[in-house]
Amino acid sequence: RRNRIAFTSLIIMVIMSWFCAMTPWVSDDFAFSNIYPGCAGLWDMQVLEYKEWSGKFIGHFMARVLLRGSVWLHPLLTPIMFLLLVAGGSLLVTGARWRERLSAWHLAVLAGLVWIALPAFGTVFFWRTGTGDYGYSLVWSVLFLVPYRIWADKADFRMPGGLLYVLAGIFAGWSNENVGMLALLTALCVTLFRWRRSGNVPAWALSGIAGAAFGWS
Repeated sequence: RRNRIAFTSLIIMVIMSWFCAMTPWVSDDFAFSNIYPGCAGLWDMQVLEYKEWSGKFIGHFMARVLLRGSVWLHPLLTPIMFLLLVAGGSLLVTGARWRERLSAWHLAVLAGLVWIALPAFGTVFFWRTGTGDYGYSLVWSVLFLVPYRIWADKADFRMPGGLLYVLAGIFAGWSNENVGMLALLTALCVTLFRWRRSGNVPAWALSGIAGAAFGWS
């Protein structure tokens, strides 16, 4: 079973890498990769944009990393991120018993469903300017929700790191305004469900929600 999962993961990554490499730059890519007048570098530009235009700090930063990085960065990094999305989604489906339930079919079917279901898959995962903003943001949010999904099945689930989970919440909430709010609401619903059932909420769950709320705001 592990060999099939590894082989399926490799096929998914090779396909994604090929499409990423074959996707040409468009006008928005060239414009978004340039440093704004008056800015000393990438960080200054991100701060200026955050203050004057958009709060999608992490998403835009990742997009600029792809645009200003080496030509091989997008075909290498984006397939890894997409595989993390598929794996995280499979864990959301299988829950606390993922070790017994997870199979290569979960990865293959979910990868196909994501490709079909997203209204503009190429914009989210191939177009460089959109990939960091939309694709990577979706990955952060899905991975952020995995512990909450396992906790929904297993009341005594313990998350290593405790209060440090606030960092995962910040990534999930600060990446994209739409996906960030969805991740926050989902985490809140799971937490309310567990609190009503057991009357106990672990520190990692609260810190994750606090981080997502901070990031989204």
